[in-house]
Formats: sequence, structure tokens, C-alpha cells
Amino acid sequence: MTDITLAGACATAVLTPVAGMLLDAAFVVEGRTHRPFARAPWLGEAGLDEHPGHLRELAGEFVAVPFGSAGAPSELSPEWAGIVPPEDPARPHGASADDAWDVVDRSDSSVTLGLEYDETEAVERLERTVSVRQDAPALDFTLTLHSRRPVETAVGLHPILRLPSAPGELVLDADFEAGYTYPGPVWPGSGPTRPGQTFTSLAAVPARAGGTVDLSRLPLAEATEDVVLLAGARGPVEARFADSHTRVMLDWDRSLVPHVMLWISDRALQEEPWRGRYRGLGVEPIAAAFDFANEVSVGRNPLNAAGHRTSIHVDPRSPVTIRYSVEVSSLAH
Repeated sequence: MTDITLAGACATAVLTPVAGMLLDAAFVVEGRTHRPFARAPWLGEAGLDEHPGHLRELAGEFVAVPFGSAGAPSELSPEWAGIVPPEDPARPHGASADDAWDVVDRSDSSVTLGLEYDETEAVERLERTVSVRQDAPALDFTLTLHSRRPVETAVGLHPILRLPSAPGELVLDADFEAGYTYPGPVWPGSGPTRPGQTFTSLAAVPARAGGTVDLSRLPLAEATEDVVLLAGARGPVEARFADSHTRVMLDWDRSLVPHVMLWISDRALQEEPWRGRYRGLGVEPIAAAFDFANEVSVGRNPLNAAGHRTSIHVDPRSPVTIRYSVEVSSLAH
């Protein structure tokens, strides 16, 4: 499929119709070009046809409706027992993260993609617009959900930042109501956090080995596969890259998508196509219960029981539009 290139004075972006994936984005800040997004090392390799579209083309950003890619982990925390099905969802992150999107409209600096859902699904259609901002090194996004009938669905936005080579060179700032570690091991032996715990600061997350681990400074020294959820985000997430002296600001409509999930994936996954070589940090605004199947998010679960909404309501008469943006600036300012 033909890639889509967008260009502006301060940024460029490349997308593929497969999963509507943002393959690459380059931002010009004070005369220097910066690429803050991750990119899987297997892009372009043969033998990936059995994997979903978002994994074949895993790069900078995509959307997930319904959000959810994981079944129950081993040793699931007691409060989640009986809620999370053991198997992974049949289509991880929904059709949006697998199928090829259609080009609805485009210009030199903007593209709108559309995706029709199967007629058996309550969600009828998605429209996704990606625009290069003309007066700043930034990208603006919208995601509009149309439905055939009233429906609750988990929704996730899925930007993935690159991880610097040296430990601690990426500093995260995030203000949130309550933090939750994953309710079980994400990958055997690779998670630094203690499952099923709460926290109030990324700098002091309960650690598997006792004490706390600082997740505000990444990467960690050791190979890592872990997930934490920051419920009730109170503002944008800021990522500061010491190696490039840049700041990345992710902002989004928190009235619709209230939480942000951090997916720390750094050389730990060993199965195909990962093979211990992937490095990325998902900074994922979500209305969902972690990355569990949609049925977990729309049903009763420990997060919404604690007052944290885990789905979005869509009515056929009122399509829902989510707006978000990524902006890059110099750390000198």
C-alpha cells in the first residue's frame, strides 16, 4: 500500500493505510531535526503476515477501538479474578489496529482516513485526521467514532516514544489522581513493579523486589516489559529527552479519555517478531481497564468501581470526536 506523506514548515509525517499507522514524524526545532517516535526494527521484514496490522507496521502512533489486547496474566490479583477472560482478544485493539483504512480527504499537510466496521458491530465507522501544524513543530489529531446503536466501548490512543540508549535519559512528568500497577506479571521476570499496587508518583512505584522503582526516568538499566495506569490525568504528559535536548508534549481531551497507560517495552519480549530487540514507550491516553478485553472495560471492574471511567458512550445521533496533539520544543525554553 502507498504511504502518505504530509509536510509543513516545521514538521513532516508519514502514514500507512495499514492500521492507519503513523510510521514516522520529523520535527524541526531551532534548525535541528528530531524524531521522537519509536519504530520497530522488523518493519519491512518478510514472514509477518500472520500478525495484526499494528504489529506488522509498529511505529509512532495508531488508534485502538475497542482498546484491549491482553487476556488474564498469570497470578492475577484477587480483585480482578473472574473478571478478565484468560484468552487474548480475537482482534487485539480492534479492526482499527489491523485493517487498511481508506483515504477520505487529503492535502499537502493533512489527511483524513476512514474505516468501516463490520455490520455486526455497534461501532459503525471511524474517521481519523492527522495534520502537520503550519506554525509549530507539532501534529494535531482527531478521532471520530460513529455508531449504529448506543454503545459503550473502550478507546485508546497509542503514541509510542523512542527510548534513549542510556538509562534515565528520558524524564516523564505526569499529574494524575491515582496510579495502578498491572494486576499480574506482564512478561515473566521482566516487570520491575509489584503487581496489584497503587501509587501517587511515577518516581516511587512499588517495586517487585521491595521498596520502589523510579519510572519517571527511563529507560531502566535492565530489560523491561511492564505496564502502569495513571488514572485521572490532570494535564498533558511531558517527556524530556536529554540526548536530543528536546521536550515532547502529549495533550488530549481528558474529559473523554481520562487516563494514560504507560507501556514500557525494552528488549524483554522474546517471541516473534520481538526477539529481544524492541525498544519503545507507549504513552497511551485511554478510556479502558488497562489493556484487557473490551468486555472487561465496559463491565464492572475494580477501576470503574473506584470511580475511574473505563469506556466511552457513543450514540448514533451524536458521534464522538477526540482531539489530541504532539508538540516538540527545545529544552532550552
